[in-house]
Amino acid sequence: MKPITPSNEVLQQFSAACLALNASVNTQLAELLATGTRQLDWRGPGRVLLQLHGNATTASMATLNRLWSVQRDSLDMKACARSLHGAAGMQADIAEGCWQSWMDYAKGQSDALETLVASMAEARDANDIMLATGAFYNAGQAAGKQALAKAAGLGSASGPALQSWLQASLQNGEDCSA
Repeated sequence: MKPITPSNEVLQQFSAACLALNASVNTQLAELLATGTRQLDWRGPGRVLLQLHGNATTASMATLNRLWSVQRDSLDMKACARSLHGAAGMQADIAEGCWQSWMDYAKGQSDALETLVASMAEARDANDIMLATGAFYNAGQAAGKQALAKAAGLGSASGPALQSWLQASLQNGEDCSA
């Protein structure tokens, strides 16, 4: 994406518009002062000030609109939108992977707890209880390791995906949804 730097022509147009606005303000201010000394009614100068404000606002908005229309195409906002869409897609994929990993972990813990309770119901003595408890901890640890492995896989895959997205985003005219 190109940096936003106005051309000399745009700067000259902006300077000319500022000078024209300044001349208009000075003329209207002079008229206001001349009118104000002749009239004692506050509404006359108020109307002139209101007109002065309206003219300044109209002139400044016209200048800003002209400058925006010149700069708009150089900003390439469609490419920026495609790039943001690609980033949102990557974020959604990572979030989905994390959520799935968490669900698998929760299911593993639930299965381990179910096995523990079923084993406790059939336990004959303290040795059976200790064996069931050990199996519960091993199953829980295995579910945790599996969830962490998936999270690590997501983390290691996100770096190259981010680099690919960034390279595609910085190239002009390229589709940035990769």
